[in-house]
Amino acid sequence: DTLLGDKHMILEAVQAVAGAAFALFIPGYLAALVFFRELGGLHRVAIGIVLSIMISISISILLGYNAAAKDLTGGITPLNAWFYNLIVTAFLLVMYLFTRFTGRQPRKNGA
Repeated sequence: DTLLGDKHMILEAVQAVAGAAFALFIPGYLAALVFFRELGGLHRVAIGIVLSIMISISISILLGYNAAAKDLTGGITPLNAWFYNLIVTAFLLVMYLFTRFTGRQPRKNGA
């Protein structure tokens, strides 16, 4: 019984660390890698944190801003938050890999 409780506690800790990383760092850092290639390490980390928070807030607004959005998406649940955050992260990862291996950069307005 204690062993099962310890495994559950470890699983919750891993989920909390992974959730914090996905909510506060990884998507924004990938976006910073794609869109702000000229930035150095610490600046990129700071921009990544800010962009991750913006992405998390945007996902939350899209999931449950009003009753229609809540009915369409199922609202803000842990599963939905993980799912949509992973989709955004996967999209940004594909963009980063594309720009890294092809040498192309995203277009800037007016260029």
